Amino acid sequence: MRKFMITVNGKSYEVCAEEIKDGAAMPVMPAAPVAAPVAAPAPAAPAAMDEPSLSDSELNAYLEKMEGIMGRLVKKRKGYQQAQEVHRQTIR
Repeated sequence: MRKFMITVNGKSYEVCAEEIKDGAAMPVMPAAPVAAPVAAPAPAAPAAMDEPSLSDSELNAYLEKMEGIMGRLVKKRKGYQQAQEVHRQTIR
């Protein structure tokens, strides 16, 4: 007897099979379903957070800072693209 674990349509079964010798089939035990693992419950949703209390001047300062960072990133990207184009032209 040999044991195998098979999965059919998402269900796992433990199966015992006996090897056939000389063309004579030996009886095979029916498959017994194996209990599927139970999924862990989903974690509770985080509690609602209060909105941050920023003044208009603090919010504007933050937005200006972010705009400056984005502007520098765009300039770096353009410089990188220009360097790629120069490289392409030199290897042709």
